[in-house]
Amino acid sequence: MLTFATFAQQAVKISLGTNRVDFKTATVRRAKLSTGSLHFDDHFYPLVERGNETILASQGLVPQEIVKAMYSGMIAGRNTLSDVVGHCPGDYCTWEEHRTLAVCSSLEDLSSSVYSLNPFDTDYTEMSVRELDPAPDFVNGTRSSFWTATRNASTVADDQGEDKDHRKLAETGIADIFVGYFPPCAYNSDELWSESREDPKRWKAHRATLEYCLHTIKPTSNSSMETKIIETKKDLKWEKDEKNPRYCHTENGEDFCVRDSWQMARQLDQIFNGMGSYWSVDNGDNYYKGPWTLFLTNDILGDNVSRCDTDPNLGFAGFQRRMDNVAVAITNELRRGEATGETVRGEVFNNRQYFRMQLYWLSVPGVLYVVTTLLLFGTIFRTASQETPIWKSSALVLLRCMDRENNMNYLDEVEDKARNTAVELKYTGENWYLQNTTG
Repeated sequence: MLTFATFAQQAVKISLGTNRVDFKTATVRRAKLSTGSLHFDDHFYPLVERGNETILASQGLVPQEIVKAMYSGMIAGRNTLSDVVGHCPGDYCTWEEHRTLAVCSSLEDLSSSVYSLNPFDTDYTEMSVRELDPAPDFVNGTRSSFWTATRNASTVADDQGEDKDHRKLAETGIADIFVGYFPPCAYNSDELWSESREDPKRWKAHRATLEYCLHTIKPTSNSSMETKIIETKKDLKWEKDEKNPRYCHTENGEDFCVRDSWQMARQLDQIFNGMGSYWSVDNGDNYYKGPWTLFLTNDILGDNVSRCDTDPNLGFAGFQRRMDNVAVAITNELRRGEATGETVRGEVFNNRQYFRMQLYWLSVPGVLYVVTTLLLFGTIFRTASQETPIWKSSALVLLRCMDRENNMNYLDEVEDKARNTAVELKYTGENWYLQNTTG
C-alpha cells in the first residue's frame, strides 16, 4: 500500500490549460500615420535663441506627445515596443502578426571624414565632418571638444517645403544626427591637451539616420506585455497622395502615410544641437551648451568626460543605444496616438486548472498487486488441494508427527483423529498440562 500511495502521487499532475473567451476582445494599438491634423493654436511653442535674437520655435504639426516622446528617449534607460500596453480582459491575450509604422535608426562611423575648419588658426581650431554642410554653429572664442548637429529637411525648407520634404525624406529619412568628439583616450601625455585635440585623426565622429520604416510585430499579454519584432522593412517607396498633403507607402493593400516630417526633424534639431568643452590639463575648462548635450556626453564619454574610459558600451555603442532609444520612444507614441494609430483586435483566453493522469506510474504497484494476489490465492488453492504438507496447517498433526502410526496423511484423517481424541487439562499444583484421556 505504501508503494501504491507513492506512485499514485506521481501519477496525478495538476496542469493549467487555456480556454478561449469568445465574448471578450483584446486590443492593442499600431501606427499608420506619422502626424495628425493639428492647428497652430494646439501647442505651446518654445522660445529659442538664434544668434542675438529670441524667436518662436514652431514645431509645426508635431503633436506635443511626440515631442515629449523624443525627450523621453533621451532620458529613459531603455525603451521597448512592449511599453505600449494592450487591453487584455483575461488571463492571456494574443494578436496576429501585423505591421506598424515605426521610426528606425541606423548608424555610420565618420571618423575618417573629420577635418579642421580653420587649420591655420592655432588658437581656436574646430573640427567638422565632410558629410555635414553647413558645419556646426560653434561658439566664437572657444575650443570645443564635443558637438552635435542635425541635417534634415527643415535646413533647406522653402516655399515648396512639401516637395523638399519628399525629396529629403527619400534621401535621408527624417533627419541625420551627427556627433563629433575628441576622445580623452586619444590624449598624448607628452603634449598639451590643446595640441592633441587639434589633430583631426584623433577625433571620432558618427552619424545616425532616423527614418520611417515598417515593423511586423507579434504582441502577447500574459501578466505583462511582450511585443516581438518579426521583420523590419526600410527603404520604403513613398508616393504623393493627390487628395491629402502627405506621402504614403502601400504594403499588401495597407497604406502607411507620413506628413510634415521636416517639422519633426526641426524638433530633433532642438535636441541635437549643442557643444561642450573638456580639458584634462592646461587651462582646465569644462562646460557644455544645449540642454541635452550632457545626456549625449554621458552616453559617449562616460560620467567623467575628461577621463579615458575604455568601457565598450561608450563611444559608438553608447550613441547607437541612445538613438535606438529615441527611435523606439517615437514609434511607441505613434502607436498610442489617437490621430496616428488605430486599434488591432486580438483573442482572449482564461486559464483553467485540471488534473492529468499519467497511468504508466501505476504500472509498478499494479504488477506488485497482481503478483501478491496470485501468490495468496495460489497458496490457498494448494493448501486446499493437499499440495502442501498437512502439518503446516494443523497443530494436531505437528503434535503427532513423530508417531509413525498417526495415520494423519490427509485432511479427512486429521478430522477423524481429532474427533476420536480426548484430552483433559490438568493442574499439578505448579503448572497446567494436557493429558490424553482417549480410551
